[in-house]
Formats: sequence, C-alpha cells, structure tokens
Amino acid sequence: MKAQEAAQIIDSITTALKENPNQFNLSINISGFSSHVTGGGIGAIGIANQGGCGIYSSISTDNFNMDIINEKANGKINEDITNLLNTLASISEELKKDKPNKSKIYTLYEMLKNTWVPGVITSVIGNLLSMVLF
Repeated sequence: MKAQEAAQIIDSITTALKENPNQFNLSINISGFSSHVTGGGIGAIGIANQGGCGIYSSISTDNFNMDIINEKANGKINEDITNLLNTLASISEELKKDKPNKSKIYTLYEMLKNTWVPGVITSVIGNLLSMVLF
C-alpha cells in the first residue's frame, strides 16, 4: 500500500465521523456520594470519584430543572471529537508529503491510543501505518 492510499482511507474515516458523529455510543458511569432534596430545596450534588467526569449539579424547584453537567460534558465531548478529527487530518497530511515524517506520524498515532477513541479507529489507523511506514 502507498502512503497516498492510506491518506485517502484516513480522509474517508474523517469525513464519515464529521457527517455522522453519533455512530459511536459513549457511556459514562458516575459513582460516588449523592443526596436529593425534595419539596423545594437547592437540589442535589453528586461528586464523581475515581476518574469520573467531574462534578454534577442539579438544581430543581417544582417544574424547573437545570443540569449543569450536561453542558460541560457536551463541550468536552465536542472538544475531544474535534481533536480526533484534527489528529486524523494531520496524519493524512503528513502521509501525502513526498517524504512523510515517520516520527511525527507515530507521535500523532500514539495520541489516539489508550484514550476514548473507539478501538476500531485506532486499529485501522495502526494497520494502515504499519503497511505504509514499517
């Protein structure tokens, strides 16, 4: 396989993720202390322990309910997806060069491993790179 062909496959993966970012499910479990107040109190606070995603605050009075964590979690997920897309684009751009920098490509690929990135993506990218660079 040629580097240009690998770059085209990576570009296809990037395009698919941009067009359908909901194709992967992310499941977040939070455990720890929580309390709940009914009848009008200030709400409930739950603290995530052992690598959770942060602090959860829910304020509710009668019919009003505002989940603060939802906005922060969505912001973090969007940031992580943007970083993934940028990393894939950087790998592709480097592969398209006449003399790709193997060290740079390897460093970019390592950034994807052992993270939230679905294994199918890191596996495909890793296999492409091994066919092209090594």
